[in-house]
Amino acid sequence: TRCEVTASESWGADHEVLLRWTCAHDQTADGPGRGDGAALPELPLRVQNGAIVDARGERFRLQGVNWAGGHIIGVPSGLDRAPIADLARLVRSLGFNIVRMPYSVEVALTNPVPDAAVVAANPGLRGLRALDVMDTVVAELGRAGVLVWLDVHMLESDWCCTTTDCNGLWFNQAYSMEHWLEALRTMAARYAASPTVVGFGLKNEIRPVCGGLSWGKGAFCNISFYDPGLPADGCVAAAWSTGPEHLQLKRAAEAGGR
Repeated sequence: TRCEVTASESWGADHEVLLRWTCAHDQTADGPGRGDGAALPELPLRVQNGAIVDARGERFRLQGVNWAGGHIIGVPSGLDRAPIADLARLVRSLGFNIVRMPYSVEVALTNPVPDAAVVAANPGLRGLRALDVMDTVVAELGRAGVLVWLDVHMLESDWCCTTTDCNGLWFNQAYSMEHWLEALRTMAARYAASPTVVGFGLKNEIRPVCGGLSWGKGAFCNISFYDPGLPADGCVAAAWSTGPEHLQLKRAAEAGGR
């Protein structure tokens, strides 16, 4: 891998220095990402007597790591720094066998073309749409022997999390519950035949939503989308599920924490 770094400065109200990495990689037939990683477990996985087991009934322990970025820039972070196959092999070499890969409802439904700068170390990904890049990432992780857990992290593409980002629930003023469901259907259909994708996180960190500036300087979160009778600068919380106590979302989360 060969990388060059260029720097530029802006002397506006905020003095900023921008560093841009441009990388090229010569991958040979014997290089990484050619199926030389650890094998995936015998699928499908299932729960048996309180443990996760593979298709042979052998216990399989999930040892995971989060690979953020998809919910912010449309692709996992780091594709501007190193070839994707190298990153996948690095994840496996560190002892992980599953990656949590966040994405946003916005990305799932609009499938934008990410900025070329965010995939600078992977020229073959330039010009591809976000979900096509995700397909490639998933495939490379699978070749390295790493499973994938997809996670609906945000509604809009943005950093997570704060109570004023308007993303605490599974809907907001920009994306309805039906949009959230459609995003889940889209991703489920896309990866139904993938042996690498073994699970979905339905909604990251359900939490109260409060009116205010996102991150203190972003767009204002107006919670009246939840109930027009509520003040724009108030707070709302999720209505926890009903039914057997051990299945209620809040109770389950509290029990898991113990």
